[in-house]
Amino acid sequence: MKKVSLIFLLTMLSLFGVQFFQGDGPLPVVAANTGAESLEPPVQALKGQSSLHSVSYGGREFLNAFNAASDQTRLVLVFSPTCGHCLQGASEVAQILQQLPDARVKVLILWSPLLARDSRFAAQDATVYLPDSRAQHFWDLWTFGVNHYTQKLKYPEDRLAWDIFVLYEAGISWRSSGAAPDPSSWMQHHNLDIGPKYTKSLLKSELEKLLQ
Repeated sequence: MKKVSLIFLLTMLSLFGVQFFQGDGPLPVVAANTGAESLEPPVQALKGQSSLHSVSYGGREFLNAFNAASDQTRLVLVFSPTCGHCLQGASEVAQILQQLPDARVKVLILWSPLLARDSRFAAQDATVYLPDSRAQHFWDLWTFGVNHYTQKLKYPEDRLAWDIFVLYEAGISWRSSGAAPDPSSWMQHHNLDIGPKYTKSLLKSELEKLLQ
């Protein structure tokens, strides 16, 4: 209940332009829900960029893609499109996929508005860091992924779950009205005292385990 209240407070203050700072950068602010399911108009992908799909408040578009690939291993990434760690992580995931060209894996990237310069245009630009055909990019305006993983991964009350790598083995589904399913493995790139810390070698090792 306290975590829900904190997210609500941050949302209300963010509507008035209040900036938050914590540690080495701004505290992520969850987007407010206006009650509308309308999506932002699409941004035209330029050469080298991937298509960017909008996610409505309930996450329907992301969930459909997640469940459609339930016969494969899946990797969910929750990133800010202007976070250096996130862009590094996306690039390293692309390198891992290049090393596993025949692997049956689906990568779902939720680009979310978490830092001051984040926008759909920034997310469109960020897609160039992970161009693999097995990757699908989403603009998660309502921070569907952040909200669900903050609860599922039991983040501290003053933190939100992003810059994370979440792996699922084949056969796991995500109910549209339910919480995020338990991951097969996950790691974070924020050097927090929760969950395994991300490294490229660890991610590749965990992915290869699920592919066996």
